[in-house]
Amino acid sequence: MNYFSAWKNLLIFAVVAIGVFIALPNIFGEDPALQVSRDSGSVMTELEYSQISLALDEAKISYSRIYEQDGRAMILFGTVDDQLRASDLLHENLGKAYVIALTLAPLNRSMLVPAVAVNVKADRDPLLVIRVHALGQHDGPV
Repeated sequence: MNYFSAWKNLLIFAVVAIGVFIALPNIFGEDPALQVSRDSGSVMTELEYSQISLALDEAKISYSRIYEQDGRAMILFGTVDDQLRASDLLHENLGKAYVIALTLAPLNRSMLVPAVAVNVKADRDPLLVIRVHALGQHDGPV
């Protein structure tokens, strides 16, 4: 026997369903990755992508894929050891004209991309973003 009216049950179900849908990207996890960008901040070219790929292939460092994200190269790896070896190799090969950062990249969530209208980041705390902006303690776009 249900003590609540139908509209209350539907409201609770809708809130829970929306919460599950927003939390769903966190299930997929993250891969070790390198983010390579020019020191000047300009967009990287296809020649630079092929140079990175060739250097990794010659050193026999396995990587999942290389793709462009906001003008930077993102290189996904299967293990942290490959990530660290690739970081050392690219520091030697590319020189000081490039910034190479160790990072974690979200796994493929392409099934959610058409369905999600808002950009929900799994690794970003919205309250932290608000606090950082309010205090003015950021050095770039968040």
